Amino acid sequence: MKIMTKYLKMENIKLILYSIFFNFRVLPFKQAIKFPFYIYSKPMILSNEGDVLIEGPIRKGMIRIGKQRTPIRPPERIIWRNRGTIIFKGNCRMGHGMLIQTNKGGRLEIGEQTAFNCGCKIVCDKSIIFDYKARVSWDCQFYDTDFHPIVDTIRNKSLKTAVPITIGDNVWIGHNVIVSKGVKLASYTIVSSGSVIKNKFTSPNCIIVGNPATTIDEGYKPVFDDLDY
Repeated sequence: MKIMTKYLKMENIKLILYSIFFNFRVLPFKQAIKFPFYIYSKPMILSNEGDVLIEGPIRKGMIRIGKQRTPIRPPERIIWRNRGTIIFKGNCRMGHGMLIQTNKGGRLEIGEQTAFNCGCKIVCDKSIIFDYKARVSWDCQFYDTDFHPIVDTIRNKSLKTAVPITIGDNVWIGHNVIVSKGVKLASYTIVSSGSVIKNKFTSPNCIIVGNPATTIDEGYKPVFDDLDY
């Protein structure tokens, strides 16, 4: 019992210290003092040249990063590299081991009630939008860029390296899913674990699966509880 009490106290101390550091590092003072971010895992801020915007009323602990845990892996640090714009539109939850990176000119929007499990990676070079109440399982990857340019030697032209990604309302994404540039998922899409998505899926209420992902069924709707802080 004493060991458990000591552990819980240590976790609370880390939460306070990580949260103070993160809020005052990434937000203006008038917003940071309200502590909208609660940080549960050690943050590594590689860059914060860009902007962090919170739309609507700011509340304590409305954005919680590192709290979401899973028994399949030990807690990992949070990597934050913001050189573009990151917009939070309300309550949000992210697991430990998150990588969040925006490049110059990149715009990442995270909708209200959106939640990510641990180990997810988001790299935004142009635009990545998560609409209302998207739910993402562990170890998923979202890249709107190929990182390196590709030249079509037959047509003698460069191909686009960055194309926006849009994730619709109430989309449910299983673990180990890769979402590539140019992807658009309609509302209430369900993505099976391990899928690789490279195309647009504009019909709602579909189940998609595979590499590359294809629609296998229609007429389904995921149901999620609210994030109530």
